[in-house]
Amino acid sequence: MRQTGLIALAAGCATIVVAMSISHHYVGAKENPQLVRHASFKVVRPALLHKTLAQTGEAAATPIPPFSICSRNVNIASLLPGGAHEDPDVATENAFITLTEQLALQEVAQASSLDLYHKISLLGKTEIYDVNLSPLKNIACATCHVPYTGFRGGTSIFNATTAAQPGGIPITNATPPEPNYRLGPRNPQSYAYAPFAPILHYNATQNSFYGGNFWDMRATGIRLTNPAAEQAQGPPVNPVEMGNIDTACVVWKASQSEYASLITNIWGAQSFAINWPGNVATICATPGPPPANDPLPVHLSTVDRGTSNSTYDHIAMAMASYESSSDVSPFSSKFDAYLAGNASLSAQELNGYELFNGKARCNQCHLSGTAVNTLNTQAAADVGPLFTDFTANNIGLPKNLALPYYCESKPDQFGYTATSLLISIDGRRVRIGSPLEPRFLLKCACSPAGLSGDTVVMATLIRQGLQILYTRQQIADRVAEMGADITRDLNGEKLVMVGVLKGAAPFLADLARAVEVDATFDFVAVSSYGKGQRSSGAVKLIKDLDEPVEGKNVLIVEDILDTGLTLSYLRKIILQHHPKSLRIAALLDKPSRRIEKIDADYVGFSIPNLFVIGYGMDYAERYRNLPDICLMTPDHPE
Repeated sequence: MRQTGLIALAAGCATIVVAMSISHHYVGAKENPQLVRHASFKVVRPALLHKTLAQTGEAAATPIPPFSICSRNVNIASLLPGGAHEDPDVATENAFITLTEQLALQEVAQASSLDLYHKISLLGKTEIYDVNLSPLKNIACATCHVPYTGFRGGTSIFNATTAAQPGGIPITNATPPEPNYRLGPRNPQSYAYAPFAPILHYNATQNSFYGGNFWDMRATGIRLTNPAAEQAQGPPVNPVEMGNIDTACVVWKASQSEYASLITNIWGAQSFAINWPGNVATICATPGPPPANDPLPVHLSTVDRGTSNSTYDHIAMAMASYESSSDVSPFSSKFDAYLAGNASLSAQELNGYELFNGKARCNQCHLSGTAVNTLNTQAAADVGPLFTDFTANNIGLPKNLALPYYCESKPDQFGYTATSLLISIDGRRVRIGSPLEPRFLLKCACSPAGLSGDTVVMATLIRQGLQILYTRQQIADRVAEMGADITRDLNGEKLVMVGVLKGAAPFLADLARAVEVDATFDFVAVSSYGKGQRSSGAVKLIKDLDEPVEGKNVLIVEDILDTGLTLSYLRKIILQHHPKSLRIAALLDKPSRRIEKIDADYVGFSIPNLFVIGYGMDYAERYRNLPDICLMTPDHPE
């Protein structure tokens, strides 16, 4: 009985949730059209669309390259219009946007016969497909939200590599292979059904904050009473998206558009009753962000600024209206028909739906509504059949290191640096892209000749479940920096480098070559890990120093500073030999694990509490020879 119930629940979920989540039915798709919510292209006549898209040619799709940090192996500018290798998906997308805008403007010319709702929705569509709203007149909102890919990015090469879509601003001073276009840190969210997110509030039924638009609920909807409208106000002035320098620029461009009369028809002639400064065209052709000492570069009077702000609100509200319309969110699945009493679920589907709403309690968070003849005894937070969990259960995701955003770390030709951000690692504030930032996502693999150091290779190590934390190149670069710091501090004096066997041997060898002083080696050996993944806490000296160090500069070279027990023990022993100075160099530091109060003088990378292997560090004496520093998960077989 339990198995039968679970099968029914799965069938119900498959029928209902998949039908709700697949927003569009594409040519060649195999889904049952009764189960899929279709996108509406009624204003884009098929014959005209096919004719326009045919003009983009039959060029072969751009090959998808392998994974690379920051997608450095993707020449973004070359794939965009005017580039050396314009991607056919890009050409198709731009042709579609141009055609859709042209047809929408034809409807604007005849909009006087429409009711107010359809006027506002048409205005929103026209704004979304308008490339002239961007500073360089090269992207529209629809560039990241085309209907034939579910109102998300329409270019395969970028979906498969950079994840985020290129913004409107090229980086003309980029040095290959760094990103040559500004890109944001997110994959575009679909417009479809997103406008139905409620205003962010505390929901007593769910005992959680509830609502807000976008994955992190950043668009609360509190000011405009419309989360989708507040979300729409972000991209036009986001430096890594459209990049307008001032919201007033969007309003000014709208006032110059072919649909300006529709705005004044809906909201009144005062919408553009603004005394624009003489240099507004020049300012609004300059990408943002604005300078810190001039946050509103379009200099307006207080009254004019208020008018501009109000019109900007109206522009965004029109966009949200279009997103909630049947063109984008049609509610046309079999389940929608069932809720309306126009379709029937099979016995198995109905059994699954009753479980979904009842014993399984799926409806507590993924709201399915209450259909005809369906018993729902559970208290739902709402009855809208959206199947969306609007609670604040955002646990976060690991960074996608393929995003070029993480390498937009140098000022572009306008002086803008996208990743001038700080993150917290074990309580330390670290700039993104610095040597202290851990890398969590790359599979651990040694690249053969001819491949870049951050290329993913499907090798045995991947099947063993290992992941790269730091690549060999990152290690080499950081060790070189540490060597330079040690050289400077010694100021020409001699040095005895004491390596802690066995793990520090590769680090000692590389660090010694990076230190430009007269240096000798010695070694000590201790034990605290044994054959497990945790330090035993008991430190045992296995090998002492071979040569006296009295009156000499000594540097303890350790692979990892963890609890501090080992290094505290070694420091006490070596201080008994009366060295002139005693310093510690640790390749890795785990501050969160510290038991003994001790810090290294030189640290390569600060990491969270993770078990690492490679570059001398082992698991039961294995993996020391890996050239990268890798992670081992707790469930790795011993």
